[in-house]
Amino acid sequence: MNNIAKLTVSPSSEAFQDYIKRDHPEAVKIKPASHWADELAYSLENPPHQQGDCMPWDKTYSTIRMRPSELSVWAGTNGHGKSSLNCQVLIWLAAQGKRVMIASMEMPPLKTLNRMVRQAAGGASPDRKWQDMFFKRMEGNLWFYDQLGSVDATRCLDVVRYSADRLKCDHIQVDSITKIKGMMGDHSNGLQMDFVNDLQSLAFDYKTHIHLISHVRKGNSEQQAPGKFDLKGSGGIADQADNIYIVWQNKDKLNNPNDPAFDGKPDTVLKCVKQRHGEWEGPVMLWFGAKGAMQFVGREGERLTCPGFSIGDRP
Repeated sequence: MNNIAKLTVSPSSEAFQDYIKRDHPEAVKIKPASHWADELAYSLENPPHQQGDCMPWDKTYSTIRMRPSELSVWAGTNGHGKSSLNCQVLIWLAAQGKRVMIASMEMPPLKTLNRMVRQAAGGASPDRKWQDMFFKRMEGNLWFYDQLGSVDATRCLDVVRYSADRLKCDHIQVDSITKIKGMMGDHSNGLQMDFVNDLQSLAFDYKTHIHLISHVRKGNSEQQAPGKFDLKGSGGIADQADNIYIVWQNKDKLNNPNDPAFDGKPDTVLKCVKQRHGEWEGPVMLWFGAKGAMQFVGREGERLTCPGFSIGDRP
């Protein structure tokens, strides 16, 4: 019996662990089924559409969730508000204690903060007292990558990895794929697929949620909302993403605000066209909030209160 015991190797034995770390480092990812017992029990008790973080609009609580270990692509035509809408989602999460990092190579942090502060306040000109309250609320939960202009893919992935590993960020925005060197052009499809695949791997490895801002191909008219097959670049972006959101703005209504033909029509439509681990796809109708607030609201005339702030805190 003693000799048999000496020949027995278990995945938890020190000798086995030393062997695989030294000679086969990837083997540490080979685990017994029981490793996932607790996570399985949780997932069965909480179906996918009930897991993850919510968007700011109560009508989406039962339909859309942003789960850990997933990659979401936010796409739309230039000027239709995809980055602005995504920033409102992220500021709502940061206000609830989620750790958020924004890597926007298209807009400096100061301008992004200017937008997010107004969105959180629901007003065009929050005073200094309100701004101080905002920063106190966001302390430790909101981070920015201070880089304007293109970066190479390796550097961007390092930023995402650092944010997930060291800062323990729950949500990371990359804005946008067009600012990653080599991602545009006639021969960039393979590079795009590799980059998106690497982002998805980081999301999975660090149990974070990555938001990638992308673009759509130019259509015949801005009046027609694009779909998931209109994403610019490699088809692999849509294939590999866990979730795809298309942001479309009603430009006809914006240019003709007094036209009764647009009464009751939304200002913006957020289309969930893919939700791999959810059970719902469809449009979310949104309206612009108070003038200058850059806030998207779920009902016409509504003014949202950012989590952690009361109505009395509004400027």
